[in-house]
Amino acid sequence: MNRVSHQVLLPTALAAGLGFAVQPAADAAILANESFEYTGGSFIQGQNGGTGFSSAWLGAPNFFAQDARAVPGLSYPGYAVSGQSAEMSAANFRDHHRFLDVDPSGPFTDYLDGSGNIGADGTELWISYLGADNTTSLGGGKLDLRLHRDLALASPNAEPPGGNIVLQLELDDLNGVTPDLLVAHIQFGAGQDTVTIYINPDLSQAPTGGSVLDLASTVDVSFDAIEMAGEYFANNPIPSGTFDEIRIAETATDIGFVIPEPSSLLLASAGLILAARRRRILG
Repeated sequence: MNRVSHQVLLPTALAAGLGFAVQPAADAAILANESFEYTGGSFIQGQNGGTGFSSAWLGAPNFFAQDARAVPGLSYPGYAVSGQSAEMSAANFRDHHRFLDVDPSGPFTDYLDGSGNIGADGTELWISYLGADNTTSLGGGKLDLRLHRDLALASPNAEPPGGNIVLQLELDDLNGVTPDLLVAHIQFGAGQDTVTIYINPDLSQAPTGGSVLDLASTVDVSFDAIEMAGEYFANNPIPSGTFDEIRIAETATDIGFVIPEPSSLLLASAGLILAARRRRILG
């Protein structure tokens, strides 16, 4: 497929003088985003804001469906935020899930595999979300953003069976009420998919470090839905966790990382070249 790239941009005269070709730039994109821009205190189930989805938020039956409410949003240095966040009970995996827009003409059109799921070989995506523990006295808890495949459309409000979970993006060492940021870089390969996880990265620079998940060679990370879930080893009183700013994007820059453009580097080099030429002329 044609990948999104950042082309070199130089002023025409300068580019010509330095022997560079002038090429147009292509913009990358956020393919799905949920900022929970809902009325404070409202239930998350049934809400259909954000972009890149084909359904509203769906909850498990009984009281699970009313476990998530919109509350003031979270924040993280360098990470774009707006709206509210989703606070949910985390005792015994309270679940809310939502289907992504995998229509062939939708935002993921270049990422669909032969089964119509997101994960075409040779493509890559970046996924991120903010999470916070609202009950610091309990500890031992975690939040999961789960990627699902082939959820049964006949029972969309049923709690998703574990067999459909293809990847769990876990924040299992929550930093108390201070929000944590998880970023996942998924590279879909013909032989094996690769997933690299960054926890609380410095967004003022390009991604560094990260932990590569040990996936079996048979694991297929293709997906068509996401799920918010949480678990705590203690549940008296019932603890809660908060999700915010769930994002699926084409590049690390779309997530919020500040990566120097090739054009900036070349302009800096061009300045040094011109300065050197000027010194030679004046000398």
